[in-house]
Amino acid sequence: MVMHILLYGSEVWGVYNYKDVDKLHIRFLKSSLDVKKQTPNSAVYGEVGRFSFLVIYKLRSRKFWVKI
Repeated sequence: MVMHILLYGSEVWGVYNYKDVDKLHIRFLKSSLDVKKQTPNSAVYGEVGRFSFLVIYKLRSRKFWVKI
């Protein structure tokens, strides 16, 4: 449910990099997995089976603009 809230309106964000959302997400995942801050982000994403928010919102944005 949090993902939908954080990505609300991401279709119109365009190609801007909103890294704050991604930082918040990776910090939450690392704390919930109880791993160190130095753990590579790719390992954390692989463990939980998710993509970064940057990838998700860019895909949503492209789908939206292609649809229009």
